[in-house]
Amino acid sequence: MKNIFIHFCLSLIHLLSLADGDCSAPTESQSTGVADSRLEIGEHVKPVVSSHPSFVFRAEDREPAVIKAAGGFLPYSDMPPHNPESYGLYKHFMDESVDGKRGKLDTIYVSTTKRFNIAAAFAKGKNPKNAWVYHIHTTPNMVDVMPSLPSVDYMVQREHEIAAIAGIPWTQVKGWVRIPENYHAINIFADLFDDPDNADFTDASKLYEASPNYDPKFDAYKASGPQPQLAGLVEGRWEGQFDKPWIDLKNRSVAIEAIEFMKINGAAVGWRNFSPLFSSKQDPPKSNNSWKAEEDRCLE
Repeated sequence: MKNIFIHFCLSLIHLLSLADGDCSAPTESQSTGVADSRLEIGEHVKPVVSSHPSFVFRAEDREPAVIKAAGGFLPYSDMPPHNPESYGLYKHFMDESVDGKRGKLDTIYVSTTKRFNIAAAFAKGKNPKNAWVYHIHTTPNMVDVMPSLPSVDYMVQREHEIAAIAGIPWTQVKGWVRIPENYHAINIFADLFDDPDNADFTDASKLYEASPNYDPKFDAYKASGPQPQLAGLVEGRWEGQFDKPWIDLKNRSVAIEAIEFMKINGAAVGWRNFSPLFSSKQDPPKSNNSWKAEEDRCLE
């Protein structure tokens, strides 16, 4: 997400400039208008702040018909990933684990955020003319990135990321908002939202469209919260100091930790193994690599 974050910062500067540098909350007289789509969307949305949220938001430049045809949201990489470090949250967040042959990210995670305004700014940074924010009900395969890592830096804190392991089925999407070109993301870094769990995003604005394909079975689930065993720290590459519980996890396989986690928490999204979640149900291909052979044994 690092590259996206750069676009996000540039987008934020641009959006704030459109607001004439005014980062204050809307006045009572402003909030009664409907012409400013900033108010229509932002005024009533109270993004979740819990580590176990019921709802999260996904920034996209693909329209709903495209996401539906794909079956939902999948990780950018091939599944299973080619690099054992790609099972770790550290490599995912830093965008460092890249499949050299295909030149794309190698990760088992799909990024979402607890904050609607952050998702809106990310979407605008991707494609200002075709920006979408998807409202998604969480499931136990989703983990809170910030408390899962031992050193919380500025980027980790501000993105409020919840990462979904293996993917997000289309039937998990509650609805979406197409972000207008004149949308202004104000107070993007302010902790203004005290609602611990986003109770009803449907009433956020007239721009919200509920998905007819949402499966209410997901109402019973929430995210799993912090998972330090999935940090996937690399000796000599981490800026912070190793502390408990991470110091006890340094020599353990993050690939095996991810498999064990999904054995317990993957049923809600139909997970069986790290082959693509929405296509082939076949077992992942065998490998002569020692880490991959160990992974295969865990699934037997």
